[in-house]
Amino acid sequence: MDQLQKNLNNLHHFWLTLGGQFKNGHFEQEIWPNHFWLKDYSLLDAHKIQQRANLHKKIVLATIEKPCFDAENTKQSVSLEIMNLGLDRNINFSGFCPDVKQLTDLHLIQNWVDTCSKAFGYQIDIVAIKNLLNNPNARLFAYLDKGFIAGTAISYQTGDVLGLHQVGVHPNYQGMGIAKKMMSHILAELKLPDIKQVSLQASKAGLKLYQQLGFISLATLYKVQLQ
Repeated sequence: MDQLQKNLNNLHHFWLTLGGQFKNGHFEQEIWPNHFWLKDYSLLDAHKIQQRANLHKKIVLATIEKPCFDAENTKQSVSLEIMNLGLDRNINFSGFCPDVKQLTDLHLIQNWVDTCSKAFGYQIDIVAIKNLLNNPNARLFAYLDKGFIAGTAISYQTGDVLGLHQVGVHPNYQGMGIAKKMMSHILAELKLPDIKQVSLQASKAGLKLYQQLGFISLATLYKVQLQ
């Protein structure tokens, strides 16, 4: 697999762990994040999906092919930069941060979900996050400020690829460098040579940070929420 394929393969298995399942020739999630996708992230037939899906269900198509839908059929659309950091060269990360902790306490999961939801501006389903706790490939991270979860992140490993997801900061703590501290801490924890590639899908808000850390863009991931 090339770098792009490995990135998308990591995302595919991460979404499956959140609760994705194979139905009618494609993959979909009954709960947040409500994605509908194909394993190669080619474009699904939006009309067929709408015909088969529950009318009250949120439908978010995910694809690397630029979609061309009528505005009346599209509720919202976003694009993310598919990015990779190759670790096939001698890189030394020394960014351990004592305020970044791996989250294992079930009693703190709701607090983590609340912070992540506020950071991204949409409601995250705690059921999906709890699915990650039972998977040995997944780890939840929290940035703690006097016991309050101010930042969130998830790492998910597939083979020699570590995917980073839901790197977010509570609105009251944004602009304080917390996202950079979390990223630096996670990268410093990497167990080389087990991990040869770090992957993520970046919004415009996080693009500058990831570029500073050495990530390069490979392609664009489009997410289109249907009416």
